[in-house]
Amino acid sequence: MGRMEPDPTQPSPYNETVRAYARDLLGYLNKPGGTVPGGFTTKLFELWAKADFVNKAIIAQGWPFLGVVLVANDQGGEAAVRDIAGIPA
Repeated sequence: MGRMEPDPTQPSPYNETVRAYARDLLGYLNKPGGTVPGGFTTKLFELWAKADFVNKAIIAQGWPFLGVVLVANDQGGEAAVRDIAGIPA
């Protein structure tokens, strides 16, 4: 089954906090359209990259809005994060 494309005529299903984290992750990865994350968020991104499955679950439980973005990046890459951020590829 193929990936569903977002419908640009519909409002984003993600709240502004999740979209902001998505833009921060894009900025952290030096991708166009990204924003510069704060120091704490940067450290969480760095921690996620080093974490095993169990510790990723702990991070996602503690910061669920951030977890949505990080899991999307793990599973769908930059395209998934751009979808969340509302930034076209």
